[in-house]
Amino acid sequence: MVGWTGNFGADTDATHALQWLAEGAAVFRYAGQPALPSPLVFLDVETTRDHIVEVAAVRLQRGAWPVAWHSWIDPGPAARYRTGRYWNTDIHGLTAPIVQGAPTFAQVAPSLWQLLGDATLVAHNAAFEHAQLSRAFASVGTVWSRPALCTLKLSRRLLPRRKQDGSGYTLEELAPALHIRNPAPHRAMGDVMCTVWLLLALMERCWAAPGLAEALQDAHRLGT
Repeated sequence: MVGWTGNFGADTDATHALQWLAEGAAVFRYAGQPALPSPLVFLDVETTRDHIVEVAAVRLQRGAWPVAWHSWIDPGPAARYRTGRYWNTDIHGLTAPIVQGAPTFAQVAPSLWQLLGDATLVAHNAAFEHAQLSRAFASVGTVWSRPALCTLKLSRRLLPRRKQDGSGYTLEELAPALHIRNPAPHRAMGDVMCTVWLLLALMERCWAAPGLAEALQDAHRLGT
């Protein structure tokens, strides 16, 4: 699946992601960071209170072209008539009519499983994405568990002055500090692309930091 175009926040689909990766030289920048494992899958989900309704992912692997993947997820008829508060619409803008008719998680699970493959999951607050994927795959009878790298934890370790200054570690707060653009905050592909640039920027900025290896090791532990 290449991605669903024409979605709410039209600059968030997989086709645009591939263009951004090329323009930002992501493949070459990633190749220059031997401390990072390969492959990596940067992933973000948007959810109702108990269902995934959007998934986006970018796979980077040394010696291979990047892969971008995006889909809305129809959570089923039981969720369609719930209120906007249940849908978290004020956060991501998604509503039942937007995702109605999209694939169910069961329908996208095989292609998403293949994309994740043997990769390390990368997300900002990776424990959330890991838990959501584990629950979703369990709902279709599959046990999923992969190593994860949390850019939230890594940012806290490598940029400790932000805490001292009272600055935050959300994607919205980190992006301007590291000269990163999030093309669509709180939409799955927008946050995925922001996380790609965040990880690369952290590695390039802190490549000589004496605690980088320990920070990476700590960021691989799930939980915040």
